[in-house]
Amino acid sequence: MRANFKILLEILKTARYRLKFRTKFKNSKFQICSPPRLNLK
Repeated sequence: MRANFKILLEILKTARYRLKFRTKFKNSKFQICSPPRLNLK
């Protein structure tokens, strides 16, 4: 059970990193389209 949890954590970390990267890419794309919306963050 513990080994499973470790693997799950690894997958979660990777998924999170991927999501972050994707958001970053999206943001850089959106900056050209609509900077005001980004500033609301």
